[in-house]
Amino acid sequence: MFGFHDSTTDPGSGRPQAHYSWASETVATWTAWALAAVSLVGAFAFYLKWQNLAGSTQMALVSMLFAGIAYWRHNMLARKRAAFRDAVKDYEAMIAKPFG
Repeated sequence: MFGFHDSTTDPGSGRPQAHYSWASETVATWTAWALAAVSLVGAFAFYLKWQNLAGSTQMALVSMLFAGIAYWRHNMLARKRAAFRDAVKDYEAMIAKPFG
Protein backbone atom coordinates (compact mmCIF):
# COMPACT_ATOMS: atom_id res chain seq x y z
CA MET A 1 0.00 0.00 0.00
CA PHE A 2 1.05 3.57 -0.41
CA GLY A 3 2.69 5.35 2.48
CA PHE A 4 4.57 2.48 4.08
CA HIS A 5 7.97 4.09 4.20
CA ASP A 6 10.85 2.96 6.33
CA SER A 7 12.10 5.10 9.15
CA THR A 8 14.42 7.93 8.25
CA THR A 9 17.45 9.32 10.03
CA ASP A 10 18.11 12.75 11.45
CA PRO A 11 20.80 14.32 9.26
CA GLY A 12 22.44 16.02 12.23
CA SER A 13 22.67 13.19 14.73
CA GLY A 14 21.97 10.08 12.67
CA ARG A 15 19.23 9.00 15.08
CA PRO A 16 16.37 7.07 13.45
CA GLN A 17 13.09 8.96 13.13
CA ALA A 18 9.60 7.73 12.36
CA HIS A 19 8.48 8.64 8.86
CA TYR A 20 5.87 11.39 8.71
CA SER A 21 3.61 9.26 6.50
CA TRP A 22 2.94 6.87 9.38
CA ALA A 23 0.43 9.35 10.83
CA SER A 24 -1.63 9.29 7.64
CA GLU A 25 -1.43 5.48 7.60
CA THR A 26 -2.94 5.42 11.08
CA VAL A 27 -5.80 7.60 9.85
CA ALA A 28 -6.29 5.39 6.80
CA THR A 29 -6.39 2.28 8.98
CA TRP A 30 -8.98 3.76 11.34
CA THR A 31 -11.01 4.91 8.35
CA ALA A 32 -11.02 1.37 6.95
CA TRP A 33 -12.18 0.00 10.34
CA ALA A 34 -14.94 2.63 10.44
CA LEU A 35 -16.05 1.78 6.91
CA ALA A 36 -16.18 -1.90 7.84
CA ALA A 37 -18.37 -1.14 10.85
CA VAL A 38 -20.69 1.18 8.94
CA SER A 39 -21.05 -1.33 6.13
CA LEU A 40 -21.88 -4.12 8.57
CA VAL A 41 -24.48 -1.97 10.33
CA GLY A 42 -25.87 -1.02 6.92
CA ALA A 43 -26.13 -4.68 5.93
CA PHE A 44 -28.02 -5.45 9.12
CA ALA A 45 -30.38 -2.49 8.63
CA PHE A 46 -30.90 -3.38 4.98
CA TYR A 47 -31.93 -6.91 5.90
CA LEU A 48 -34.26 -5.73 8.66
CA LYS A 49 -35.94 -3.20 6.38
CA TRP A 50 -36.39 -5.21 3.16
CA GLN A 51 -35.74 -8.84 4.19
CA ASN A 52 -33.42 -9.12 1.18
CA LEU A 53 -30.60 -11.51 1.95
CA ALA A 54 -28.79 -11.00 -1.37
CA GLY A 55 -28.25 -7.26 -0.85
CA SER A 56 -27.30 -7.59 2.78
CA THR A 57 -24.85 -10.38 1.97
CA GLN A 58 -23.09 -8.16 -0.54
CA MET A 59 -22.84 -5.38 2.03
CA ALA A 60 -21.49 -7.84 4.61
CA LEU A 61 -18.86 -9.02 2.12
CA VAL A 62 -17.82 -5.41 1.53
CA SER A 63 -17.56 -5.04 5.30
CA MET A 64 -15.26 -8.06 5.47
CA LEU A 65 -13.17 -6.61 2.64
CA PHE A 66 -12.68 -3.32 4.50
CA ALA A 67 -11.91 -5.20 7.71
CA GLY A 68 -9.29 -7.27 5.90
CA ILE A 69 -7.69 -4.16 4.44
CA ALA A 70 -7.64 -2.48 7.85
CA TYR A 71 -6.14 -5.56 9.50
CA TRP A 72 -3.45 -5.85 6.83
CA ARG A 73 -2.54 -2.16 7.06
CA HIS A 74 -2.44 -2.33 10.85
CA ASN A 75 -0.03 -5.29 10.78
CA MET A 76 2.21 -3.68 8.17
CA LEU A 77 2.49 -0.49 10.20
CA ALA A 78 3.13 -2.50 13.38
CA ARG A 79 6.05 -4.23 11.65
CA LYS A 80 7.48 -0.89 10.54
CA ARG A 81 7.17 0.48 14.08
CA ALA A 82 8.83 -2.61 15.55
CA ALA A 83 11.74 -2.22 13.13
CA PHE A 84 11.95 1.45 14.09
CA ARG A 85 12.08 0.59 17.81
CA ASP A 86 14.87 -1.90 17.11
CA ALA A 87 16.78 0.72 15.12
CA VAL A 88 16.45 3.24 17.97
CA LYS A 89 17.58 0.61 20.48
CA ASP A 90 20.63 -0.20 18.33
CA TYR A 91 21.41 3.50 17.90
CA GLU A 92 21.22 4.13 21.64
CA ALA A 93 23.43 1.10 22.34
CA MET A 94 25.97 2.44 19.85
CA ILE A 95 25.92 5.88 21.49
CA ALA A 96 26.31 4.38 24.96
CA LYS A 97 29.57 2.67 24.01
CA PRO A 98 32.67 4.60 25.02
CA PHE A 99 34.52 6.13 22.11
CA GLY A 100 37.98 4.88 21.42
